Amino acid sequence: QLMVKLYSEEVDPRCDIVLDNSASMAVREEKAAAAAGVAALLAQSAVNAGFSLAVWHCGEKLEKEERAAFPLEWSCCDFGSDTSPGEAFDSFAGGFQSRGIRIAVTDLLWPEEPRRFLRRLSDGAMRTVVIQLLTRDEQIPAISGSVSLVDAESGEVRELMVDEAILARYRERFARHQELWSRAAEEYGIRLIRLTVEEFYPSWDLRELFRCGVLK
Repeated sequence: QLMVKLYSEEVDPRCDIVLDNSASMAVREEKAAAAAGVAALLAQSAVNAGFSLAVWHCGEKLEKEERAAFPLEWSCCDFGSDTSPGEAFDSFAGGFQSRGIRIAVTDLLWPEEPRRFLRRLSDGAMRTVVIQLLTRDEQIPAISGSVSLVDAESGEVRELMVDEAILARYRERFARHQELWSRAAEEYGIRLIRLTVEEFYPSWDLRELFRCGVLK
């Protein structure tokens, strides 16, 4: 029976789970399934551990799930929002439980500076964890030649001739993006866990979640 790890001796341990419902989370069916699955697994583990659980769907805005303890009955897992979590948090009036563990499941693929999002996410929490889910293609694109690139959120289409120079620039910028999030997470004392969809799903390899102490 999986449980979310308790980080302090609390009479009423609390857990908030934020699930990114933006369209980039569903660029592949496997990615959407992995995101919904890991959020559901964490929710059920928190219930098993006796936590007071709240689940938030992060789409156009943050919406609290009324059936948090019953993942199969969650109302919104369509991953169709064109709003990034960074933008959604800008309009969030608050409502997270205080002095608990807070977990966000997202791909972190948006252009806004990370510190504002991480500050809002971690404010008042005892422990904050961000689980980043990415496909292999998002990390190391395996494309070449003439391609049509479609922005998952905006629908913008760009025709591009992809060669090794283009791929090298992508890898460089992606590495900078990842490092920016790593530094910001370290600054706020947030544990950043990176999972590759093809390695995590469908085998549900939970070793990294055990290794970092989120599950026990």
